[in-house]
Amino acid sequence: ASQNFDKNLPCVNDCLNLQGVNGDYKVKIWQIDENNTNPYNLAKSKGWGDLFDSEQIKILQEEGNIAPINQYKAIFTGCGEIPLHFSNNALLLIELERIG
Repeated sequence: ASQNFDKNLPCVNDCLNLQGVNGDYKVKIWQIDENNTNPYNLAKSKGWGDLFDSEQIKILQEEGNIAPINQYKAIFTGCGEIPLHFSNNALLLIELERIG
């Protein structure tokens, strides 16, 4: 919750351990944090004021569209790991799509 927000939280490296997963998969990692999918911080870093022109609005709308920060193919044989990097106050979504 926002009352627990702390900009000084450390980054964390961890792994998601999978059990019972077999086959070829596309792994996608989606992240929302201070630097990814954050139109507010983009406008602030560019020094834009409170009113935006049409080009700035277009840029901010694109920044607000979430996109994977990492995607790759992986082969799992019953178990596996997905390495994760959490920046401070990050929200991650890990998507597994079976492709074979």
